[in-house]
Formats: sequence, C-alpha cells, structure tokens
Amino acid sequence: MKRSELDDLRRPQRRMNLGAEADRMSAVGRQCRERCRSGLGPGWFESVVYTDFTDTRGEVVERDMPEMRSGTDVERYTAKVRDYLCRQPENLALRKLRSGKSLTPADLASLEELLARSGVGAPEDMARAVANAHGLGRFIRSLVGLDQQAVQEAFAEFLGERTATASQIDFVNLVIGHLTRHGEMDPKLLFEAPFTDAAPQGPTRLFAPEQTRRLVGVIKSINDSVATTA
Repeated sequence: MKRSELDDLRRPQRRMNLGAEADRMSAVGRQCRERCRSGLGPGWFESVVYTDFTDTRGEVVERDMPEMRSGTDVERYTAKVRDYLCRQPENLALRKLRSGKSLTPADLASLEELLARSGVGAPEDMARAVANAHGLGRFIRSLVGLDQQAVQEAFAEFLGERTATASQIDFVNLVIGHLTRHGEMDPKLLFEAPFTDAAPQGPTRLFAPEQTRRLVGVIKSINDSVATTA
C-alpha cells in the first residue's frame, strides 16, 4: 500500500466514514435476521387470493363399511395346513385319503381333529377353506395329493385293455401326474394345456370314443373316492 493511502486512512473523516458504513451494514444484517425469524414479516411477498368454489359432490350419504377381518388369509392358511399334514404320515385316515379309498364318518372326524390339533388359523379359517373345497376330504386331499402308486393302479386296467401307443401312455402319465399333485381333476382339463401339448385336439383324437369315455370314467371314480361312506 502506498504511503499516500496510509495517510488517507489516518485522516479523521475517512475513519468516520468507515465506521458509519460498518454500522449501516450491521443494521441491515439485523433487519434481515429479524425478517427471516418472523417468516419475512408483514408485507413481504404478500398477495390476496380470492376463490369462488362450488361444491358439486351432492348430498353426503353415510354408508356402512364392510368389516375387515384380521388374521390369516386363505392362501397362508392352506400353506400352513399343507406343511403340517405333510409331517403327519402315520395318520391312518390321512393315509387312507391319499390312497384313494373312500372315507367313513370316523375317518372324517379323525381328520377334523387332526386339523384342530395343528393350531393353524382360527375355526372360521378352516370352515371357509372346507366350504370352498366342497368338503373336508376334498380340501385335505387337494393339499396332500394322492399316492402315485395308487393312481397308477387305478389306470392299470385302462392301459391293459389293449396295447397302448407311446403317445397314449404319455398322455395318461400326464393325467396321473396331475392327480398325484392335486388329488382330483376336472375332466375338462383334458382339453387344456399341458394335455393339449401331447394331444393338440384333445383325447378324442388320441383314443377311440369308448376309450375316451373309460378314461374320463377312471378320473371321475378317483374324484368320487373322497366321498364319505356310511
């Protein structure tokens, strides 16, 4: 810095001007802080907005909301029941059910007690699942399926009536696999995938008419075996 500038700073008037400027800046800073604390204060960016809305919703009507049931849903309930039943291989009624044999009232009572002991879900969960399956026996067999050997034996006579072709055997094996997994089968599924993958036009083009009737008859007899006998 030049000597003349130092001399200029030492002058009283220059020092007074610098002090006044500092005081002014400090006052501006305080004003800004105060306005920020008070939300910019009155008059800052304020504008008046006028509205004119008309309610077009009509009359308010009270409605009762449906009761929301807590607890397990059907899918989780059936999954837990399936897991429990798969760990009960020695239950005689369950073994009878999986073998495709008809059940007695005592068998159904045993199965109902078995489900009650599982501790899965609430009584209404079981009642709803049984109703959807059209019976306790059908519900349980839809979960545990059928014994594969028992299903194969049910179709042995059908396949042994005459020499079956490779395509016919493959088709019947698909039916056996479905019954083993699901415990029953709607005959209408014979005209849907995966069965149409083996016979695109259905079993009526793969088997003679009488054979097709016999095939459907075997399926129905397996489905009906879950019915209760006196």
